[in-house]
Amino acid sequence: QCVWITIGMSIVLGLVMVVGSPALATIFVGWGQTEILEMSHQFLMVHGALYIILALLFDWRYALQGMGNTRVVVAGSLMELLMRAISAFWLVPGLGFFGACVETPLSWIGALLPVVIVWFFTLKKMEKEPEQDQPAPD
Repeated sequence: QCVWITIGMSIVLGLVMVVGSPALATIFVGWGQTEILEMSHQFLMVHGALYIILALLFDWRYALQGMGNTRVVVAGSLMELLMRAISAFWLVPGLGFFGACVETPLSWIGALLPVVIVWFFTLKKMEKEPEQDQPAPD
């Protein structure tokens, strides 16, 4: 249920970021600085369109952490760091500011890879094991 709520909220918030990016940027910058406003608009467009990735990452990462699987959380964090470094070295020189905008969502994907794999293995394992906290039926 939490994933469905997350998907719905991330779509709504992503649309707000995409559609409202010019107005959102002016809150922090002001109308006269067109170059910064254009860069802010580009940043919010990219992040808003891919916000669902971050939302799912948070759901699954913290669910696994709550189940005591801290190794995958650390692995996901290391993948996120690795993807940021790789993206910064490869994308920014070639794509400029757009490469910097894409770098963060790529790091979310990198962090999500080990998390989602372990999440689905954990679900399969939980389906096979009977629940231990509930008493057996009469």
